[in-house]
Amino acid sequence: MANDLDITFSVNLHDDEGDVYSECILLHIGEQMILKVDNLKQYEDLIDQLKSMRSEIAEVWNRNNL
Repeated sequence: MANDLDITFSVNLHDDEGDVYSECILLHIGEQMILKVDNLKQYEDLIDQLKSMRSEIAEVWNRNNL
């Protein structure tokens, strides 16, 4: 059984004929696309930003959800 927050990815947007019209990385939760980045560098920057937020999120969560 898949987790409700399982994230998958796809690359590039294609038209009805299968031709690429946007080179990109797409992140999905279920059937919903949640994020589009233009290249691997933007994806890596996003991951770094999310990792850097982890301790602050934990601190706020713990403070507000004792």
